[in-house]
Amino acid sequence: MTCAECQAPLDSGQRYCLECGARNDPPPPRSWLPSPRAAAVVILGVLAFGVALGSALAPPTEGAAAETVVLALPPAATPVATPVATPAPTAEPTPEETPEPEPSATATATATATRTPKPTPTATPTPEAPPAVKHVFLILQSGGSIDDGLRKQGEMIPSYAAVTQGELANEIALVSGQDPTPAVTANCPQYDCVYPPEVKTVADQLAAAGKTWRAYVEDQPAACSHPAPGASDAPAGDYVTWRNPFVYFHSLTGGDACANFDVGLDQLGFDLTAADTTASLSLIVANRCHDGSDTPCPAGSGDAKAFLETTVAQILRSPAYKEGGLIAVTPAQGGGLLLISQQVKPGSSADTGAYNHYSLLRSIEDLFGLDPLGHAADPSVLAFDKAVYNAGG
Repeated sequence: MTCAECQAPLDSGQRYCLECGARNDPPPPRSWLPSPRAAAVVILGVLAFGVALGSALAPPTEGAAAETVVLALPPAATPVATPVATPAPTAEPTPEETPEPEPSATATATATATRTPKPTPTATPTPEAPPAVKHVFLILQSGGSIDDGLRKQGEMIPSYAAVTQGELANEIALVSGQDPTPAVTANCPQYDCVYPPEVKTVADQLAAAGKTWRAYVEDQPAACSHPAPGASDAPAGDYVTWRNPFVYFHSLTGGDACANFDVGLDQLGFDLTAADTTASLSLIVANRCHDGSDTPCPAGSGDAKAFLETTVAQILRSPAYKEGGLIAVTPAQGGGLLLISQQVKPGSSADTGAYNHYSLLRSIEDLFGLDPLGHAADPSVLAFDKAVYNAGG
């Protein structure tokens, strides 16, 4: 150790230089905390200083002057804990930068297993289109059976039935879908059974749709023949009013429709000569000698079988039938229905449902795109479908 002023050697711990008298204090301690390495060096220095101090405090050798020395010990070093590096703050990611956590395999499997699948939309079934029929010929008998010769030409529906009692009541149901009144069930002995104008028939529907209709009634004295309102109904030869259903609707008799289109059977031959003169719907009614009823024919004996064979053959030869015709033969009192058409198989039979007069009305309306009338609109009424129109299957 040397003096800071004159560089004279100093003894350890000597504060004043004996040569120049300058004060030589040890340098002040550092004001900052030492690093671990520096602390270790200090500790080693302190240990070394302690060894030196011990040597200085030992008894002096002989001849040395006794002297009291005041020592100034440096302050003890405070242990410093090893600093733990503080990690730099990590910037929080923005919502766009926040990665979506990937689901574990277990979570994915669970989600897949519990997810309710969206129901597959069920296509609404398309209604079955009716066949291409342009002309319907409805031959209305009173009773009797259909012979085997005609059966072989078409399709028989043996379960076809009437809807009520009485010929006129069933005829009214067939052309309008209406319930019968008691007077109508009794074949309207007084002509006071006419339905009001708001009650429509299939004839009214066809006229409103721009199509045509005809009633061909055998032996009718004049077009649209009927008694005066309220008068008694008496037969006129072989003709009876209650075999002509269209004259019981004011919607037809109140204007010119009935007088123009409810005609005698002799008009049928002329109308069948061309498709343009043939009506969309032709109602053909035999007289009391040819309708197959049990009532004795006023003119003697009648032959319902011959009448049917002649009339059907006449229709089959017509251009209207060949371009899309359908012949329906049925007794008013029920007991089966015969259909002859290109839409059915000859010699076949269909007994797949409970068909009746309302079914036939509904099926005719379907062919011409008309809304069903009266009970023809009942959900329980079966219309003809491909089970009946079986020529394509």
